Amino acid sequence: MNLGRLEVICDSPPLKIVEACARLSDLLLPMDRPWHHFRRNTGRQACQYCRRAPLLQQYDIEYTTGRTISYFIGQCRHCGAIYWLPKEETGKTS
Repeated sequence: MNLGRLEVICDSPPLKIVEACARLSDLLLPMDRPWHHFRRNTGRQACQYCRRAPLLQQYDIEYTTGRTISYFIGQCRHCGAIYWLPKEETGKTS
């Protein structure tokens, strides 16, 4: 049976970011939880599973190249889903 081409849709940040988050004590099992891009412009500001709003905290992640990227990341305390948003998308500069 040939299923043809499969389209994979991934809503997580780059794998290096997820791996870095696995070292944080703030997030519970980030490698085993669903990740979702938190799109403020859609009006969805609550967890899509349990409808509770996750608290997003800023994390500055530095690559081995010296480049630093800031993300807002938060985990739903009820279901464990993780939400993320690059700082540039918030319009905030500090």
